Amino acid sequence: MTLATPEYLSHLRSLFPANSSIQNPYAYVTGIVFAANNKPPETVAVYQHAITDTDDPAGVTRKFREALFKTAVLYGAPRMINALLEVEKVSTVPAESPYRLLKSRTPSHVR
Repeated sequence: MTLATPEYLSHLRSLFPANSSIQNPYAYVTGIVFAANNKPPETVAVYQHAITDTDDPAGVTRKFREALFKTAVLYGAPRMINALLEVEKVSTVPAESPYRLLKSRTPSHVR
């Protein structure tokens, strides 16, 4: 039985202010709560619901991953890793690789 049903997530979205400076704030908070409770499938359901509500899925994906990563200190890295791995399986946006970014900025004579 999944806890993160579309009806439940729509209800949570309605509880957050519409004039928030952050797009889809309910998704980040709810995703963090499910990750902290070690419920990766529900975290994925929240993520999928959030990217259907936006015109910028890449931005939501980046912020969702960042929210999970930054709050891992509160609930533990293993739970964060479980949630991020599950989100990565369904994400259509490729993860940014720091190595790839570093390599592109390295002068050609150093490569």
